[in-house]
Amino acid sequence: MSGDMEHIVAAIPRPDGGELRVLRRTFRGSAPFTQLHRYYLDEETDELKPGKQCVTLRDDQLGAVIDALGKIARKVGTPAPAGRPQSPRRQTSLPHVPRSAAEPERTAAEEAELRELEAIF
Repeated sequence: MSGDMEHIVAAIPRPDGGELRVLRRTFRGSAPFTQLHRYYLDEETDELKPGKQCVTLRDDQLGAVIDALGKIARKVGTPAPAGRPQSPRRQTSLPHVPRSAAEPERTAAEEAELRELEAIF
């Protein structure tokens, strides 16, 4: 496991006691990648364990996926979480996801969160 890295970017609670985790990882010396991984609550041990459901995204896929999720969120009227920007594109600062000049400036808290994420990527 030399050189392996895993950082939990977000852990979203599920009604069944599990989580949907957004992870930034490397595996066996691979280039870093992003995973959306479902974790379940093991009732015997009361621990969260990784389930079989997982989506792995290369960096060159993130922009298109973020755009698609933003379209879905706008269509279904999903509000952004409190203290978060309305546009999913503003939640990342990856170089291949350009920020529109029409978007409002980020708050100090948003800038701090982005600096933390940039350290991971």
